[in-house]
Amino acid sequence: VAVAPIAIHSVICRIPKTCILSCENSAVDLSDLLQCDNGVVDENTRLATCVMLERACGPRSFFHGYIQSMLPAPRQPMFWTHSALALLEGTELESSADTDLQELERTWEEISAFVKKEAARLGADDNQVNRKAFAEALSLVQSRQFFVDEEHGSSLVPLADIFNHKTARIQLAKNVHVEREHSEGGMSDGDDDDDDDENQVGHNVDDDEQFSARGSSVRLTRKSASEGLDMAVFQDDENLAIVTQRPFDAGEEIYNCYGECSNATLLHDYAFLSENNPFDIVNLDGELLVEVAADVHGERVARRAARKYLSQLDDYFELPTSTEYVPADLLLALKALSGADVDVSSAQEPEALDALGREEAELLARCAQARLQRYPELPQGDDDAAMRDARTPEAVAALSLRALEKKLLVRWEVASRRRASRARRRRKRGRDEA
Repeated sequence: VAVAPIAIHSVICRIPKTCILSCENSAVDLSDLLQCDNGVVDENTRLATCVMLERACGPRSFFHGYIQSMLPAPRQPMFWTHSALALLEGTELESSADTDLQELERTWEEISAFVKKEAARLGADDNQVNRKAFAEALSLVQSRQFFVDEEHGSSLVPLADIFNHKTARIQLAKNVHVEREHSEGGMSDGDDDDDDDENQVGHNVDDDEQFSARGSSVRLTRKSASEGLDMAVFQDDENLAIVTQRPFDAGEEIYNCYGECSNATLLHDYAFLSENNPFDIVNLDGELLVEVAADVHGERVARRAARKYLSQLDDYFELPTSTEYVPADLLLALKALSGADVDVSSAQEPEALDALGREEAELLARCAQARLQRYPELPQGDDDAAMRDARTPEAVAALSLRALEKKLLVRWEVASRRRASRARRRRKRGRDEA
């Protein structure tokens, strides 16, 4: 929270790269873990291994205080009880915990021999070197990592990782380079003494001050600031800097944006939800579309379209929060499954829902309805009653995800039925006039 007014492009924090917890900075020697029997060990696994072993070294670790400040690790669905996971049935995360746990088991089996050998070399506490400790380290990595540079890769960055998430649409000016999921950029070498205003916090970046971003040049000015972001992380060879992307009044909280994430992604990666999330989605899988189309247009039409067209499209089709436009790939699938000839190889644009034909709109409404039926009935009878009975944060989160997804689907079902009804009336008027 800002304790005093902060100007746009103020450097509110500098973090030396020597302080970030990266594979490069860690005391862990990963040279024997670069590859495993099944191929190259991924970056998350390498960083989580470093975090676990640094934690197991206790106060002897340079990063001991930082690691302790991050605990306890977030409780993503893979850490939930069976009763809480059961409440995810029908949601976008229905099978995610099982998949994550299977992957965790496979990864731990591959690295455990190396980990035990390296723990002995470091004199680490054996009680903190196990599958559970690795899972907690992986949770920290998954929820807090930043991409720093080619040398450090994905890292845990003190201070930069304490900002709460703000759901914001990231619209960048053409000459501003900011990436997320991995945030990166450049940082000024300017003198901190330039700012003498006692009412300002941090070093203010002059309009002509240059930032070096890996392989490119970034000039941050009031005209080129990214819209929707509160802050961004920039870097030079030695430091990272947190730079404000808009002015702040005293008392305002400064947020980070973790990306344009759906609620399922937020819950899976960060263990929280955003109720008014403009980037929320629910997927319709191709199999569901074909089954519904077979009921509406007949088995022959649906299977022909599936063989001819859907095999060239993705297996899943997103329904976004807004019902204004139908995504291009879903539009193609609806048209094909309604008997139209489509060109799936050409670039397509989203189409306004109000421009859909009656057949496509009716099919979309039926698909949304069918997707809603995948959520099982709850013992309490409805979602509100179940929410009142929820006794754990995990149960509340699962029921909230379920409720938010169902609301999105109901919006699409209602909007599509209205569109189909309007198209039907318009067609009838045309026949009457003829």
